[in-house]
Amino acid sequence: GRRLLSFEEGDGPADRRVLHRLTYRDVRQLCETFYPNSRPGLQVRNGAVVAIMGQFRACVLPDRLLVVLPQGADGVLEQLERKLYAPWTAEREAGQAEMPFELRAIETIISLATSRMGKLVDDLYAEVGDLIKAVGGKGALSAEVHDRLRALKDRAGPLGTRLRSYQEALQDSLEDDEDLALMSLTKIQANPLRYRLPLSLEALEDHEDAELLLEAYLQEFGTSYNRLEILQSKLENAESLVLMKLDVARNKLLTASTIFALVSMCTGFGSFFGSIMGMNLPNTHEDDYNWFKGVAAASVLFSAGVGAITYGYFAFKGVLVS
Repeated sequence: GRRLLSFEEGDGPADRRVLHRLTYRDVRQLCETFYPNSRPGLQVRNGAVVAIMGQFRACVLPDRLLVVLPQGADGVLEQLERKLYAPWTAEREAGQAEMPFELRAIETIISLATSRMGKLVDDLYAEVGDLIKAVGGKGALSAEVHDRLRALKDRAGPLGTRLRSYQEALQDSLEDDEDLALMSLTKIQANPLRYRLPLSLEALEDHEDAELLLEAYLQEFGTSYNRLEILQSKLENAESLVLMKLDVARNKLLTASTIFALVSMCTGFGSFFGSIMGMNLPNTHEDDYNWFKGVAAASVLFSAGVGAITYGYFAFKGVLVS
């Protein structure tokens, strides 16, 4: 669990809480091979902070940063070094107070995670925009559009879960005053007696830098999460539009099928009259051309009338759709 404090064995009330030391398990958590699904968070240890932010995992010490990257991610090192030292160089040139190394290191790890998640959301936004244009067009929807829609929804769900886990990790740290105070490894190294547990009220309140840092990145994660929620809403609307278009297309097919069946029925009436009058039965009208014209006209008019009445009835009842 995330419990960072234990009790030394002693004589009851005189016991003092102490921070857990950095253990082999903490170090193994930095390697994705051993813990591929480690929960994001900042775990404060005695003289160190274990920072786990997705694939960015590091152990922060007062004067150094130990980073474990997955295989093939060496390109991140240059980006990490730039983010770690660029603000420090700017502060020195401007004559401003330098942020402690451990806070700069923690900021670097969280910043890399926020940048990566923001880029994933941006890429998803671009793909969803193209998909919405394809769905909103007047052409027929292809199977490729349906597959893209399903794939984007499958990507958006886990991405939202990851963003939410980052938010919860930072929120947990912000709600723990002891964690925030004990992240100041440089101050602890300079004055260890002041940070003996349980912490005094003065030490507990001395964590403004760490608090402001985590709050800033908590808002960034929140912004990305809100954008993703809007994106998921757009995907839901696009899916509804796709289903509506499919319903309209199905209704048009049913209308066309009904019209063809109606035409076939009318033709059947004409064929019926023709077969009756054309039988080889003796009657007195075989050689009367006027009878032929009358029967032919009656057959056509009757078939057309039945078809028109049937079509009008269906249209009046709203069965046929355009």
